[in-house]
Amino acid sequence: MSTLVGTDAAKMTDLGWDFHYIWASPITLLVALAMCWRLLGPAILPAVGVAVILIPVNVAITAAFTETENDIMAHRQRRMASISEAAGSILGVKLFGWEGRVARRIARHRIRELRHVRRFSLGVASVMSVVLSMSTLMACAAFGTYSLTGGVLTSSVVFPALYLIQLTSWPLLQLPYVLSALGAACASMSRIRRFLLGKEVIAARRADDTPTTPALIGG
Repeated sequence: MSTLVGTDAAKMTDLGWDFHYIWASPITLLVALAMCWRLLGPAILPAVGVAVILIPVNVAITAAFTETENDIMAHRQRRMASISEAAGSILGVKLFGWEGRVARRIARHRIRELRHVRRFSLGVASVMSVVLSMSTLMACAAFGTYSLTGGVLTSSVVFPALYLIQLTSWPLLQLPYVLSALGAACASMSRIRRFLLGKEVIAARRADDTPTTPALIGG
């Protein structure tokens, strides 16, 4: 329950800030590439080829650490359930001396969770490396082709082209994160939906709560 409120609901809230990048990023990318075509001509095609090669790599890495995010949430839920169970039965734990066993059980879930967190962090670092190097590789490909085809690299060509190529890296940087956030929000929505549509568990009535019939006085 605490995971649903503290994490899943927050992921769905965070998606609302970045959701419009899903449609704005492709439009920005197309406009920037069209202006680069007008400035550099066919020399922009190798830069587009570099982007076409790197985007599937980026998408594959993003899909991999989106699946890792689901594994993190699963192990986190098990850890929170173990902590709640230990806190709810703390009297029995202290009475029978089970502190070490309970601590090892919680630590085991935490170690598995941190293993997936490490994998998730490596995925994010890989995506950042690919995206941040994309504009540099695209610029090298475009300017190299432009020079080889007889173009002259003047300041009136280089600086606007650098800005436009850099502009293409922004939607390429945002779109994988938004798609990842969309996948995480869908997974969170599925968990919340499964919780809300689950069968209600009615707590058993304690003996103290049973209504007592008043005693009859007199005949």
